[in-house]
Amino acid sequence: MADSTKIMTSLSSLLSQLTSPPFSPSLLSSLANQCTLLKQYGAQLEQTNKTQLDEVQVELTRLCQDTSLGLEQRLQLLELIELRTLGWETNENMEQFYRIKFKEVGDKEVGDKEVGDTTRRAMTEETEEIVTLLSKMRTATLLSRRMLPRRWSRWARSGCS
Repeated sequence: MADSTKIMTSLSSLLSQLTSPPFSPSLLSSLANQCTLLKQYGAQLEQTNKTQLDEVQVELTRLCQDTSLGLEQRLQLLELIELRTLGWETNENMEQFYRIKFKEVGDKEVGDKEVGDTTRRAMTEETEEIVTLLSKMRTATLLSRRMLPRRWSRWARSGCS
């Protein structure tokens, strides 16, 4: 495993830079790389850095709802949040759900190049609403199954904001 201290320090540093948009392409690239590392080493990090991961998850949730981030990044964050909630154990339903959603986002981005600005804005707003709604629904579902800490219930009841 990569050094857990390095991973957590790097992730915390990155998240502290993601407080106010616009975000640079290099920062978004670093976020994608950190998500990949976290997805790969999350189970091991959970054993040694649970408290820090709790703090990271709060920030990931905030970013997941930040509409200045692209849909693909927000979906990647949502997947990470759910993966951690499920104890870093994926299942076929989850994998299929995210495969479909990432494909839809990819198809939408290709389609955006072929439509006018007005249609593109309408599609973007609609897709952003869907990702935000999915985030709230999946959080509420996980809460109802007692797969999230109790402190998240207040957050979910308040409209996940």
